[in-house]
Amino acid sequence: VYKRQQEQSGAARYRDGEFEIRLTEPQFVAVAESGKPPVADMEVSAVIRNPSAARDAAFGVVCRFVDDDNYYLLGAGRDGFYAIVRWLNDESTVLTGGGQWTRSPQVPQDAPLYKVTGTCDGERLTLEVNGREIDSVEDDALSFGESGLFMQTFQAPAAVVRFDDFSQRALG
Repeated sequence: VYKRQQEQSGAARYRDGEFEIRLTEPQFVAVAESGKPPVADMEVSAVIRNPSAARDAAFGVVCRFVDDDNYYLLGAGRDGFYAIVRWLNDESTVLTGGGQWTRSPQVPQDAPLYKVTGTCDGERLTLEVNGREIDSVEDDALSFGESGLFMQTFQAPAAVVRFDDFSQRALG
């Protein structure tokens, strides 16, 4: 079970034109909503630059953010792992990889830059990394909400991720 970001465990801010999320404890999830109008179907993307030395930290995009307890995460990590995760009523479920984060040879390891794109179109949720489709699933638990960004720590105690070139495009 992952705890949500609390003031003492992390910070989010703009720095040098990029949005930075910094977490200082393991097993935390930080979500930053975009503030853009909620929509049902969307494509969300961001460029993640210079992810920190924590190899097991994850980063990516959020779609259908309803509130702090209900949303989808679509992301990857420097270690080559990826997942599409549903948060529903404050409980997380990994929808890909048999219920756990999974390594893919299509997710580059230790790259200086990752472009993560998540598409939430009807019941279909699709994750792309650097223009390559990594995985897709069907889920109908959430059908409407905001977009955003996320960072998650696992075992490593601290990580920093910087986001740039965020975009949200309504589909349909």
